[in-house]
Amino acid sequence: MAKPMEYWMPRDLRQQKDRVRQRFYVACCLLMSSVQDYFLGLKEKEDKNFNWSATCSYYSMVHTARLICFLAHGDFAKGHKDMADFLRQPEGCGARLSRNWLHGFSGGTVKSGKLEREDHDVLLTFFEGLGIRDVRGKLKSFAELFDSGRDLRNSSNYEALLIAHEYRHHDGSPFEARYPHEHHCPPVDLTIEFGKLADCMSEAAKKGMTLGIEAFVAFMDCDPSLDRERDALRGFFWDFVVTRVKEAMVHKLRGESSCIAELEKVVDRLRTSRGIGSDFGHVERSINQKVFDRKHGLMSEFKRKVDRLEETLHPGQ
Repeated sequence: MAKPMEYWMPRDLRQQKDRVRQRFYVACCLLMSSVQDYFLGLKEKEDKNFNWSATCSYYSMVHTARLICFLAHGDFAKGHKDMADFLRQPEGCGARLSRNWLHGFSGGTVKSGKLEREDHDVLLTFFEGLGIRDVRGKLKSFAELFDSGRDLRNSSNYEALLIAHEYRHHDGSPFEARYPHEHHCPPVDLTIEFGKLADCMSEAAKKGMTLGIEAFVAFMDCDPSLDRERDALRGFFWDFVVTRVKEAMVHKLRGESSCIAELEKVVDRLRTSRGIGSDFGHVERSINQKVFDRKHGLMSEFKRKVDRLEETLHPGQ
């Protein structure tokens, strides 16, 4: 079985052209998912849906973590804890961590493997080679935020005793007012804590998104595998940003002027000074579902699951 980078850079030159473009496209999707979830978290926070704001922000960090690992290794761990532990190396190097996304995506062509300390060193070397300064410090800071966010997301999403008290926990609470002197310790106002959670998760996601943008732009501008058609890929990326991110997010953020203003700033940071206007039709051909069969398989499986749910709801229709 092939190793991840052997899958993305096969010896057959014709196949290699398609795979290089497809790898670039997967990285685009991971970055855009991080950006979109960050802004959805902002919108939910504005609407005071603090728990879901924190959840969106957390998943922005998940996509950033996956992007960073994918750029360096061509694969990543699907498990959130494995991903956090890998990025926290050497603190998280006590266990052998699974690298398993590409195995499923490739239809078993690539064998699942392990992410170990040596792989973390490879990751640092990869980004240092792209010219990113203080990679170790930036990665360590993000990994700690991601790990803390992972633990909080588990509490805020799965513990009903917390979720049920997100709104007006103390403000006029009949329970607390009825028994004011029976506390053995100062009561906790969960409404305030959920608000703090949303603020902190949003800030952490923004730091992660900033790192993800820096990593992707360095990859787009400097990675040797893209040398043959860098301007075409830049042109494709900019079209992708405008049509798949900016237009979609302006629609989703409608009415949230402060969020849209920040979105415009992020889009400006993604604007590439070169490649805009370049012909990228051959890039689009490589990621078309007829050519990119693994993408087609993923989307077809998603459709089958949606159809199954619809059939369960409305049997026989």
